[in-house]
Amino acid sequence: MADKQATIYVIDVGLTTGEFHGGRNESNLEYGLRYFWTKIAENMATNRITLNVGVVAFRTDETKNSMYPQDGYHNISVLKSLGKVEMPHLQFLRAKLVTNDTIEGDAISAVVIAMSEIINFTKLKNGNPGKFIRKIILLTDGQSTLDSDDIENITAKVNESGIELIIMLAIKN
Repeated sequence: MADKQATIYVIDVGLTTGEFHGGRNESNLEYGLRYFWTKIAENMATNRITLNVGVVAFRTDETKNSMYPQDGYHNISVLKSLGKVEMPHLQFLRAKLVTNDTIEGDAISAVVIAMSEIINFTKLKNGNPGKFIRKIILLTDGQSTLDSDDIENITAKVNESGIELIIMLAIKN
């Protein structure tokens, strides 16, 4: 039996992601999303129900997440909860994963939301963690604010939960 996986893509859609750099004919966001769309296509091609994907966007014009209205969790939206990716999700995500008009929204807070989603999704009925490969992939241009107030505890929780954190920068060349 194939391993169960829970992967959340945390994607920066802030104002600066609309910038063009390095002589590219595509924005930082478009450049970074090439990786995302490739991974989603690979995921869908396998048609495995054990591959669960979620998407959290930050520096969004709106706020839609379970931790809001707590301070620090504004301008972060859960666009897709963990689960199998279906065609209607693609249409919705293509419409939402565009450069927004805000610079507000914290990458670390978005990772905390993703971590919470993964922990809750992969928990067994008895409260113990299930046997999953857990990943958070942060895609950003690196120009967002970072609220590092509780970074040691967040890092410890990521490690304790067995979550692999991958950071991908779509930046200036």
